[in-house]
Amino acid sequence: MKKHLSILGLAVALLSGLNSFGQSNKVYPCGTYEAMEAYFESNPEARKLYEQKQEQLNKDALAYKNNQNKTLAPPIYTIPVVFHVLHQGGAENLPDADMISALQWVNDDFAKAHGDASLTAAPFSSLYINSEIKLMLAKKDPAGNCTNGIIRHVDAKTNWSQSSALSGAYWNYTWDPTKYLNIYVVGNIVPQGTVTGGGIIVGYTYKPGTWPSGDPHDAIVYRFNFLQNAQARSLTHEVGHWLNLSHTWGNTNAPGVACGDDGCADTPDTKRKFHGVPIQFIW
Repeated sequence: MKKHLSILGLAVALLSGLNSFGQSNKVYPCGTYEAMEAYFESNPEARKLYEQKQEQLNKDALAYKNNQNKTLAPPIYTIPVVFHVLHQGGAENLPDADMISALQWVNDDFAKAHGDASLTAAPFSSLYINSEIKLMLAKKDPAGNCTNGIIRHVDAKTNWSQSSALSGAYWNYTWDPTKYLNIYVVGNIVPQGTVTGGGIIVGYTYKPGTWPSGDPHDAIVYRFNFLQNAQARSLTHEVGHWLNLSHTWGNTNAPGVACGDDGCADTPDTKRKFHGVPIQFIW
């Protein structure tokens, strides 16, 4: 899987999603690293296990790249998706069409099928190709019953607290994360501490290895009113993290950091602000 992501050029979609928000709005498209850091601070042993898992994943990706049969077409990975809509009867109880449309946006980003692909910046354009990864709404639930992949829950946790969500009780709707990508659609994400200064978090997830395999935290949490049209590219962004992509400038959301990279050879080392376009490339 990492091999396909390494040639995806998904940075295009990630940056496009970030560029659609202004800093004056106090909108923070991604809270992934803050959520991960909060967990690691409360559980230092988890950080060690995460780093070990990341090291193993990198070794596996390199071995796959070296051993792959280049005469064969790459496989297409299909990921079953379930949306868990947490609501209290308000606007956060989105119609199915919004989630179906959002998933199509994600798939088009992964397939380089959007009309703006030609506008990709020069350092990325030749490397942005079809990832051969497709997300589809689940057709069977964990018990084998038919489903449309969109499940609604009347639940006050639609006002989602990141700090409270460190406990397992917040994730009681998660289907087996080794078989499904779970996306929690909520009305609001209450940040941990003062990380956003009172701003809006669009979504967050945890990268592979943060939690043990099969843990219910292995899911994406996403604010309901950023699923329409091009705003769904922030969902593309979170799916990228869920599949183990870092930000192109490294494992942080902090502005003005030193040049970093995402661990994939398809993008140059990058230094950037949290909002806006990359401000420096190091080749």
